[in-house]
Amino acid sequence: MRHAHKIDVKNQLIDKTIRIAARYRAGVTKHRTRSSQTTAGTMSSRRAAISLYRRSLKLALDWAVQHQLWRGQALYIRSLFEANRNIADSRQQRALLSETEKLLDTWKHPDPYVPPTAPGGSKYERNLPSPILDPPSHQVNRH
Repeated sequence: MRHAHKIDVKNQLIDKTIRIAARYRAGVTKHRTRSSQTTAGTMSSRRAAISLYRRSLKLALDWAVQHQLWRGQALYIRSLFEANRNIADSRQQRALLSETEKLLDTWKHPDPYVPPTAPGGSKYERNLPSPILDPPSHQVNRH
């Protein structure tokens, strides 16, 4: 029963993402701007988009039961980001990035996967090497 709920949640997320992507694709208009204006805005929005893409993949991995299911979701997420890659209008870029951010916050997993050796993981700081201490002064060899 729990597995069916995860599939329903995933399908709702996919449907909403498709609607957002289609809405912004329909309103795309290309116009030329000066390259100096484009460079600064493009780099910051590019970094934000890359960050959102990575976070989307990690979120999909939290919800996926099997790696094969996640791979299909990863390809779909990539296609959504590729479809909106050529948006030139900075207002549309910001709006799309903020809507994607809201989607990620909405679908955040209540119990996300944490690698065992990462902070918060089950093996974090387990079997740490013993600290190297200075020997007491009476045991130091004095030549």
